Amino acid sequence: MIMLTGCTSRARLVKETATGGTINYPVLQEQDVLSSSGRYDALQLLAKKCPNGYRTIREGETARINQTIDRAWNGQIPSEKLWTIQFECK
Repeated sequence: MIMLTGCTSRARLVKETATGGTINYPVLQEQDVLSSSGRYDALQLLAKKCPNGYRTIREGETARINQTIDRAWNGQIPSEKLWTIQFECK
């Protein structure tokens, strides 16, 4: 029996244009941004979309949930942060 684990990408291309786009990936804490598996997946997507390289336009944490909604659900919303890379292909 062959088991496949870890084959799903943690990064998603959420907006695509002819010259770039926006990729999101989850992180648990801000210090995990550069070492997360989501970042690795995001860089793979960037390489595929922009084989000649890319320029980062904006990068940072994106609000994942409205705090009022989270309070109403008593913290049952996952605590993962969503990191976003907006880029342009060279």
